[in-house]
Amino acid sequence: MSGVFHIDDACFGSGATDVPYTGTVDARNVVYIASAGVNAQQLTFKGLLAADGTAITQGSFKVLGGCTGKHCQRFF
Repeated sequence: MSGVFHIDDACFGSGATDVPYTGTVDARNVVYIASAGVNAQQLTFKGLLAADGTAITQGSFKVLGGCTGKHCQRFF
């Protein structure tokens, strides 16, 4: 899969930043997504895709590098 996160926060640029990502879904319906690097940081996500493909549960994310403090994480 691929797409773009639209992040409106100074941590990833000067507001309204489009951040490309790519990802996969494994045989157990676990979704793995990693963004392109932006401002020396990367957003990663892992979650469980519902059998019918309509929802993701048990999701978690990490911001690696750059702006990893509470200021940025509260916006996701």
